[in-house]
Amino acid sequence: MKSIILFLFTITFTLCSQINAQFVEEDSLSSKNLFLIIKNDGGEYIGEIISDDGREILVITKQVGKLYLNKSEISSITKVDENINDINDREFRASGPFTTRYYFTNNALPIKKNENYGLIHVYGPEVHLSVANKTSIGVMASWIASPIALALKQQIFSYRKFHFSIGSIIGSSGYINQG
Repeated sequence: MKSIILFLFTITFTLCSQINAQFVEEDSLSSKNLFLIIKNDGGEYIGEIISDDGREILVITKQVGKLYLNKSEISSITKVDENINDINDREFRASGPFTTRYYFTNNALPIKKNENYGLIHVYGPEVHLSVANKTSIGVMASWIASPIALALKQQIFSYRKFHFSIGSIIGSSGYINQG
């Protein structure tokens, strides 16, 4: 009799645990006003601002949860106009020149006029200038300026998740004293 009661108790407990384990919480950020908060150190958070007391703000995010941020550490707060369904894999593309490139070269995302930037890599410096909306010209070089290359990009078409651009990197082939 004890073994039957123990068996029934175990089965009941197991079923109750599985039922509660499958409970899915509703997304608390799905219908709220979302803001993109960019800190001075480059950190980005997307979430709902719960409170603002003048010195710090309380933000609730999907990734971190509740987060207090000092206002002196924040460079910008912008309202996210896109629908929450458009933010896939916890990513949101903020504006800025570094969103338009990969590590070694640029990508097909559009760049705005005057979003110029320079980089210093282990292999050498590079500077990219945005001469017009969707057009950029850059110079990449090694530390001794040989080889040196000109990088051109013209963004043709951009619609939601589909981006098309034409670009080229034209450069010298070698070092200063080639045999």
